[in-house]
Amino acid sequence: MFSFYSNTNEKGATISRKTSTDEMRTRKKGRQAPHGVFWLFLAHLFCHNGMIIPCLAQVTSTPGDANESGDSTTLGSATATPTNLCRLENGLSSIIVDIEESVGDETAQTTNPKELPIIGDPWNQIDLTLVQHEKRYFRLHGKNLQLSQPLDRDEDDISSIVFQAVCVIKSTRESRTIPVIARVSDKNDNSPKFISEPYEISIPESTPVGTTVFRGIRAQDVDAGVNGLVEYFIVDSKDEKEEENGYGIFTINLPHQGAVTLNRTLDYERNQRYYVTVVASDRAFDPKLRRSSTTTLTVTVKDDDDLAPEFHHSKYNAAVTRSVLTGVLDVRPAKILATDKDSINSPIHYAFVNGTPASYLSYFLIDGQTGIVRQIRPIDNDQETRFEIYLKATEVTEARRSAYAKLEILVKALNSHPPIIQATSLVGYVDENSAVGTPVLSLADNQPIRFTVTDPDLTPNDPKPEYHYELTTSGFKVNDDGILVVADQHLDRDPPNPPQLQFQMIAREVGDQHETSSSTPLVILVHLKDSNDNSPVIIRPTQSITIPGGGEGRRPIFQVEADDKDEGDNAKLQFAITHVSNNGTKRFMVHEVTGVVDAVGKFNTGEHFSITVQATDGGGRSSQRIVEVNVIDGPNLKAPVFSQLVYDVGVSEGASIGAEVITLEARDPEGKPVIYDIVAGNELQHFTIGKNTGILSVNGQLDREDLSRYSLNIKASDDGALHSIATVNIRVIDINDRNPEFISLPYHFSVKEGQPGKLIGRVEAKDEDEDANGEIRFEIPDNSPFSVDPITGEVSTKTALDYEKQRLHYVVVTARDNSPSPRIATATMTIAIEDVPDTEPVFNRFSYEVSIPENLRATKVTRVEAMDPDTEKRITYYIKQGPFDKFNIDPITGDIYTTQGLDYERNAKHVLIIGTEENDSGNLGSTTTVIVTVIDENDVPPIFNVVPRPIRLDDTSHVGMIITKLEATDSDGTSPFNKVKYEIMGRGKAARYFDVNHDTGEVSIKDDLRKEMDTEYHIDVRAYDLGEPQLSSVATVKVNVDHVATVAPDVGVGFSETEYSVDVLESAVGGTLLKTLVIINKQDEIIPIECQIISGNEDGLFTLRVNKDRNCELKLTRTSLDHEKVPEYVVQVKLLTLPGVISKKNSQVKIKIRVVDENDNKPEFQFPDHQKIARGKKLYGAISEDSQISTSVIQIRAEDKDSGTFHEITYELEAENDLARSFFSIDSKSGIVSNTRTLDDVSPALLPFRLTVTARDNPKGPTSSSQISQIPLIVNIIGEPHRMVLIIQGTTPDKVKIKEKDILEILQDTSTLIIGIEKISAHRYLTDNGTLDLDSTATDVWFYAVDPINDHILDREHPKVTDTIMSRESSKGISYYVSSSLGVRATEVRKPITRAPLPPAPVGTLESEQQWAAFPAALVALACLIFIVSSAGICFVCYKWSRYNAYKNQMQRIVVPPRSYEPVYIDHSPSLKQYETQVLNMRVQGDELDIDDSDLQMDLNLSRNHMYMDGSTTGYNSRDSLVGSQWRSSSPSSHAGGTRPASDVSPSSSKTPILKTFQHRQLASGDKSEPSIVNPIYERWD
Repeated sequence: MFSFYSNTNEKGATISRKTSTDEMRTRKKGRQAPHGVFWLFLAHLFCHNGMIIPCLAQVTSTPGDANESGDSTTLGSATATPTNLCRLENGLSSIIVDIEESVGDETAQTTNPKELPIIGDPWNQIDLTLVQHEKRYFRLHGKNLQLSQPLDRDEDDISSIVFQAVCVIKSTRESRTIPVIARVSDKNDNSPKFISEPYEISIPESTPVGTTVFRGIRAQDVDAGVNGLVEYFIVDSKDEKEEENGYGIFTINLPHQGAVTLNRTLDYERNQRYYVTVVASDRAFDPKLRRSSTTTLTVTVKDDDDLAPEFHHSKYNAAVTRSVLTGVLDVRPAKILATDKDSINSPIHYAFVNGTPASYLSYFLIDGQTGIVRQIRPIDNDQETRFEIYLKATEVTEARRSAYAKLEILVKALNSHPPIIQATSLVGYVDENSAVGTPVLSLADNQPIRFTVTDPDLTPNDPKPEYHYELTTSGFKVNDDGILVVADQHLDRDPPNPPQLQFQMIAREVGDQHETSSSTPLVILVHLKDSNDNSPVIIRPTQSITIPGGGEGRRPIFQVEADDKDEGDNAKLQFAITHVSNNGTKRFMVHEVTGVVDAVGKFNTGEHFSITVQATDGGGRSSQRIVEVNVIDGPNLKAPVFSQLVYDVGVSEGASIGAEVITLEARDPEGKPVIYDIVAGNELQHFTIGKNTGILSVNGQLDREDLSRYSLNIKASDDGALHSIATVNIRVIDINDRNPEFISLPYHFSVKEGQPGKLIGRVEAKDEDEDANGEIRFEIPDNSPFSVDPITGEVSTKTALDYEKQRLHYVVVTARDNSPSPRIATATMTIAIEDVPDTEPVFNRFSYEVSIPENLRATKVTRVEAMDPDTEKRITYYIKQGPFDKFNIDPITGDIYTTQGLDYERNAKHVLIIGTEENDSGNLGSTTTVIVTVIDENDVPPIFNVVPRPIRLDDTSHVGMIITKLEATDSDGTSPFNKVKYEIMGRGKAARYFDVNHDTGEVSIKDDLRKEMDTEYHIDVRAYDLGEPQLSSVATVKVNVDHVATVAPDVGVGFSETEYSVDVLESAVGGTLLKTLVIINKQDEIIPIECQIISGNEDGLFTLRVNKDRNCELKLTRTSLDHEKVPEYVVQVKLLTLPGVISKKNSQVKIKIRVVDENDNKPEFQFPDHQKIARGKKLYGAISEDSQISTSVIQIRAEDKDSGTFHEITYELEAENDLARSFFSIDSKSGIVSNTRTLDDVSPALLPFRLTVTARDNPKGPTSSSQISQIPLIVNIIGEPHRMVLIIQGTTPDKVKIKEKDILEILQDTSTLIIGIEKISAHRYLTDNGTLDLDSTATDVWFYAVDPINDHILDREHPKVTDTIMSRESSKGISYYVSSSLGVRATEVRKPITRAPLPPAPVGTLESEQQWAAFPAALVALACLIFIVSSAGICFVCYKWSRYNAYKNQMQRIVVPPRSYEPVYIDHSPSLKQYETQVLNMRVQGDELDIDDSDLQMDLNLSRNHMYMDGSTTGYNSRDSLVGSQWRSSSPSSHAGGTRPASDVSPSSSKTPILKTFQHRQLASGDKSEPSIVNPIYERWD
């Protein structure tokens, strides 16, 4: 295989081929090339395999390449001489450029090549112009083609643009026209567009899973190639409700077709609508550049008849009276009603199916259509007291599904007498606060009071009715045994509650809604017996007791008083002293009955006692209080005396704090010191008094306006607590400290214009100061048009005001007090001037005519308008005459509204007279007339003239027979609202067997009635008018069909077998036929047949249908069988047909369905419990670098949920390259991975080993029937720098081994690295003499760490290891964690001791080292020499090979006849010769192409170019694009301006045609021309 790129010189110019004689000479020399085949082959190996990267940097011509004249012309660009100006550099006759289409308004894209390959300088030597037809897409800048407008390949339908470049030589004015072909490449700039939106379908809920429900989704993409191919898929939409999201319910199995398939079963009762979000995406090569559009498919689920009816209640009750014909029974808890659970709402037929006693049919009848139960005969005997009747509700459908309920009817006696209530006693008692349920006992016999009820109407056979008792109190109730019990546990007899309760009670029959069966009331009296529920409360003394010192004997000092709310013995109190402080227990005594406390003996002044007294009642409840007793010195008989009892004094409100008010003096007759205190009147603490001096002074800021007088009670007391009181009356003297304050702000007044001296309002102010300080005078500026009375504040106008000049005045009024230093306040009055109207409003229209539809309420009719010439327009509208109850008018705007709907049929026209309150003159224009015409609407539905009566028919009645005629009338006023038509509505099967004449309403038979088993039909006939909206009413015609009895066959209809066994694969899809149940003896085609699953289908996995042979097919409803969950199903099927022809023995069949296991589960890899990092993603193993061959690295384990051979698993091992794979092997059964080679010479580039473990189940079966799982396996080699040791003292290795898992988890949690334990062994340590020894009582845990990011094993010196494991702090933390968690003594983490340290080696220089010091330099020199020589040889061989290959390619070209162009005339040529330009087309023979044309697409975008084999993608051109109108060539992609290295080329397959490009340049010094256009060549890879 050969692959070459064109060579480049140092300046990046591509070598182009020579023309004419030079080209022929090259061809001749090319024939001599085979003599160097060996060297060419060698060069190919070197170049193609990338052994020499710069395969050929520069190639010059050899002496044999010189032309015949002996000059040394080089291969390069043509020289710009007058003879070759305006010619093409590549020697061709036309130019081909490539350009990408525009995206939006983009015009900046460049052509490829960037410059036109025309010889000559466009600025100095030649002039270039473009000749374009129709749209002018391009303009020239020098030799560069630039877009002059956006170029849209899709919208303009352009694949290529052909125009001409006119080149004029400036020196000779000769011109040349050159054809230019611009090939436009497609960009993916258009999204697919859906057509025929919106998408809506309706499907039945019984649609099988896997059914294609919609094929109409279509989208178009105007892009070309794969950019225009559309795929469809369904996505999850977050905008829809979860229950309405169609994602997962529907699927698109074939993305290119867009057919929507049902993926799960539907259930109308669960959801009636789904919104399926469908995305249409194109198939651009780069997924990031793909464009898409979204649409919504609305799927409406239609209901099927799949649910049985259901009674609203499972049990009903009713009652009838003996000897009375009740008629329609009042059924409880609600009327008998069953409804179809399907939305089809099939009609329901009611019937009695059984009952007790058997005579129930003689007395009761149920309406089959309404479910109403009637009593048809009174019950006269005493034996039948209760009826139990079982009801059946059957839907009138083919399925005849039914439901059952129970009706209990109680036969009551005729209620002629009320019940009689009797009590064992009417007077009872109970303890207060008794628990709920405590019986009330009789005072007579202490037995519970019991009530009984009798009814004279009842006979011994009558059931005893239940009675409930109604009491007028909530404190008691009658329990189920008829005993009066407590109902409130908080019954209290203590005051203020009454000690006894009297109430009334009656007995009422349960279920008596009319409240007629109640007894006469009884009066009950219950006494509440006292219980000791209150403790005594000591009420006196409340203050401390003072006794004089001295004294002798026993003397009373105070009395203890207590109260107890109980009565009797519970209220008898005894007093006692329980404790006395200061050892005074024997110095005080209390009388236990009266509570008088006596002092015993002599007391000294200053003694203090705390006496704890206790009061205890007869029930043992008690309370205590502490009484303080103080002993004072001798008798103090006289209190201090004031000099006067009342003092009157004044103080200024401006007095400062501390200012003296008065000095009080009191003298004690006994000469004791006096203490002063303010005891009343000083609540605000505005004053204080010296306790010893009696000086009364100010203590707070005084304000006369807040409080003008104080009355203080001053107490003067001696040390014996004797005192006297004097009163000090203080008057606060006013100062002018308050400003006047206006009240009733703000002031807004109004006055009509032209009224001088008019009183318009009054201002008011107050001043809380006194006398002159509080007197106020008012002032207004003199220049104001208003005046104010200085005393009263009345404001008046001075002059006549003009509204038109000034409508609003703002006047400042001042309030001033009469103090010598007056204080003032101001306020602003807002005075509005009112306009005086002098012109009446008039209407400018005399009448209004309006039409309005009937029945519109609160609707605007029209607006009337009157004109008022006044400045302030005041118009108030009102209805003067007309129907006030139907219309009202807005008095401001004149809008007229309806107050109720108008009725065309009653009154088609209304007349209103509208006037204004301001003009009641009756003159012309004072009123206007509004004529309202009512438009008739379709507001009355047709009404049937009579209610249809039931009809009875034989099933043999002929088709077309008229069974009744219905008539309805419509009372609307106009046509077509009163035209009536008829139709039958869909309800059950009635529409199938009956029809109605649309015009006459005649109901006739439509089909043979013998085809159904139904005996009753309900025909819903709808009468509708022709109005819009359409109104209608429905009448139901009940038809009873009597079926002619037929003789049953000798052998009834039934299943051919009663039991089947079926095997089904667990992968079976929905709709799979499991078994056909053959039905025998089905003689008459009219006999209906249906099969029903009665058990075993709880999950709804199976369904039954009757096929065309009238046999039942059992099918799978959905793909959800799973052998691992349910291995077998047992389904019971019942045959449904006419009762008279069925074989009871063969009416049921049992099918056993065995689910056959399949290999539907993949093996699942098991991970070590301690591995938390990358769990489920990778497995990690490690092996020591010195391990022997066959050393176990790791054991792989996987489990498979399938059974049998599908559960068996084998293991395989793969690697990224064969070298890595050669180091390891895996046991296919056990999963043990072991090494096959020694690991001491592994290249670091291979580490870590990245292996892949494959687990395959079903190893004995074919590969196609196996499931595989793969998991990456990372294997590291453990070296000495990686090892770390955790030292555990005092624990042997075998015990530490048990806790290996816990140690691993601790190390991984603390380090966040992947930890592996290499071994657990006895502890190594160095002895005192430096030797290595073992301690079997301690343990070394050898471990290593792997970085979870790059999977490399880490040195213990790595920062991640030192920071988390090896540092002192980390080592201590790990040791503490291990010790505390595992109950061992871990001491440290350190590097392992592998051997005893060696003594240091002597330092010195060996003689041999000095002799070999120059050897490396000699090797480097020799290598350089070899490289230079070999490089020169290889370059020569590569050059010769390229020459040979170029000749070979030239011989393969086939010229296709050119496409002619219109002649181009050169105006500047003197001979006016005609030149014809042609296009050179390249094609490839059809038998050389091995590709599918439809899958080829050319893309010229370098970032995603599929022609420029960038090492990962190989692109192709279609045969049409190559052999069609023009070449489809493209220049090769480049690296930094040069050609791509040969090592970048990687073919995708051995038979894929590879696009190769060759460029030929003529080397010329100093030429910097751009790369020329090249031709593509296809070559097969053999």
